[in-house]
Amino acid sequence: SVSGLYTAAYRIPTMITLVASIFIDAWQLSSINDNTRQQQITFFSNVGNMFASIVLLIASGAILCSKLAISILTAPDYYSAWTYVPLLALSASFSCLSSFQNSIYTLEKKTFQSFLSTAFTAIINIVLNALLIPRLAGMGATISSLVSYFFLFMYRAVDTRRFLPVRWKRRRLTITVVLTFVQAILMLLEPPLWLIWQIILFVLVFLLNCRELLVGVKKLLRRA
Repeated sequence: SVSGLYTAAYRIPTMITLVASIFIDAWQLSSINDNTRQQQITFFSNVGNMFASIVLLIASGAILCSKLAISILTAPDYYSAWTYVPLLALSASFSCLSSFQNSIYTLEKKTFQSFLSTAFTAIINIVLNALLIPRLAGMGATISSLVSYFFLFMYRAVDTRRFLPVRWKRRRLTITVVLTFVQAILMLLEPPLWLIWQIILFVLVFLLNCRELLVGVKKLLRRA
């Protein structure tokens, strides 16, 4: 059934979220309450940019390996679930980045703003599900999830600037998101030489973000 395929595919974004949580825990965001405002801005900017690089690189790898991952993690009858993985991987990335931004609300004790952003996103998701699922079935739910989490990320990126303006490396982040989105679309379309295109795009994402990845891994190893 469609729900079974969607559930099988959702194992991949769950793993992305789990791996991302390991990295974000290593930075101990709650430990900077007593820092000066400028120190907090610098800290969140550095961590945010590293975290964005890590989760998007993981998502790019998940897209590249979506067929292989599903074949390993699920029974043969669920192999077609791989078609949901590319967009769900992107969705998980924006979910992780939104959770990072929610830590700013927590730091500033702005629980209402956190609730408001979540409520708006839930409404968007419900409306999109109602419109797309009857037409596109499981892919409709996947698109709804991606759009909703992207909205949540953008909303919080703008709204949290009132409290703690994170200095995102916008050019690199935008290019990385575009490359990963193109990779997801090409994976779904499977054009000629699709695997080569997947590898090229993954390598580009890696080269664009490798420095931040190395910093994140070193931080994780020090914490271990």
